[in-house]
Amino acid sequence: MNEDLTKQNRYLKIYAVVLTIFTIFSAYFSFICYSQINLFYSYIENMDKRFIASSKKINNLIDENIKINQKVTDITEKTDKK
Repeated sequence: MNEDLTKQNRYLKIYAVVLTIFTIFSAYFSFICYSQINLFYSYIENMDKRFIASSKKINNLIDENIKINQKVTDITEKTDKK
């Protein structure tokens, strides 16, 4: 009877250690996954901001190009009239 209780006690201790190790590893794995997901989302947000900034630059360049083309056409019209 006493041997059965010591075996049960030993198995319970082993079970407790295994459960503790499993809990620690699962918490660590969850933290790693969470940090990777946050890193991915921040990368996507930065990519979106860079895209908006580059599209604004492209729009500004297009506007400048239109102004320059208008000036060139005005100059050519003036020289053609003379």
